[in-house]
Amino acid sequence: MLPFEISSQAPKDSPEQVLQNPNELNNIIFGLIHINSQENMLLKSIEKFYININNISEFLDIINSQSSISIRLIDYFITKYSKKNKISYKMEDASMFNIYQSYKQQLKAYQKKNFDPFARGIRIPYFINNTCLITTIGQLNFFKWFISKNILNYVVTNKDSIEQDMNNNKKNINDSKIKKSHKTYKKNNIKIKNIQTVNIQAKVKNNILVTF
Repeated sequence: MLPFEISSQAPKDSPEQVLQNPNELNNIIFGLIHINSQENMLLKSIEKFYININNISEFLDIINSQSSISIRLIDYFITKYSKKNKISYKMEDASMFNIYQSYKQQLKAYQKKNFDPFARGIRIPYFINNTCLITTIGQLNFFKWFISKNILNYVVTNKDSIEQDMNNNKKNINDSKIKKSHKTYKKNNIKIKNIQTVNIQAKVKNNILVTF
């Protein structure tokens, strides 16, 4: 069972007509899924982008783990690396493009639900050529932005330095957790020693009183 409601209205196209054109099948599916007007407009824009065979190929390679870069690396680059290093470059129209600023703008416009590299949330069937993907509007929209803004090319070219930074960041986080754990343990030990010392002193004092 798909995780969305289906309307009672049946598609008018015959199965033969539908199978001849995957985009028509997507249109029928979009018509059956209960989505808001923003999501409907977004899907139309997405559909136009993925008509391009190069865009389709790059997207499929990434989500099927056939690309040289992983979704985890992409997410790290966008959310941390590009922010820390203020990554910008010129687009074809000679305008400067700041990756992190653009990312924040996209998040503000679409929210995480409709702009996310991971296929989290409600999934939909989406036909590309003769392949049916089970994905999300957020994943389709994110990679439309990621590919169209030439971010993919940048990440592939600078993969080694991004991976090294990601691994260093992970190590620093782990080291910080270990130090915090040691500090907490040491603090607890000090408390225990103080309590034991007080008890011993009290016992000695009582013995002296009894002797006299």
